[in-house]
Amino acid sequence: TRLILEIKPHSNPAREAAAVKEAVRLVKANDVEPFTEYISFSAYICEQLHTLCPQAQVAYLNGDLSPADVKAKGWTGIDYNASVLRKHPEWISEARKLGLTTNVWTVNAEPDMRHFLQAGIDFVTTNEPLLLMTIRSNDE
Repeated sequence: TRLILEIKPHSNPAREAAAVKEAVRLVKANDVEPFTEYISFSAYICEQLHTLCPQAQVAYLNGDLSPADVKAKGWTGIDYNASVLRKHPEWISEARKLGLTTNVWTVNAEPDMRHFLQAGIDFVTTNEPLLLMTIRSNDE
């Protein structure tokens, strides 16, 4: 089991830095650091997370950076909307070659699930987990 902790963007960098500091404090205080992964739409939040916790798993959500850009920042994954990965299908294989994790969201239709699974995506965010599990077990 993994804890996926999304830190939402705030109105200014000071508020984002404070949110990151408090989230990290709570994660450490509750001894869940080893199985926590952070995600955010804010590049600044991702940067702050990486600075405070260089070993933390940090995936970027916004979809405006290539896998090479994400890797250069020291983050560990891309977590992009399906429309972004359809526009840039090469990003899945590029990310995997760079050692980044890949997640696509929110995928609820069977053809889309099959498409991303065949493309080699690591994780799928869906409102239809039973359908996804059925597809995965039938394809194995």
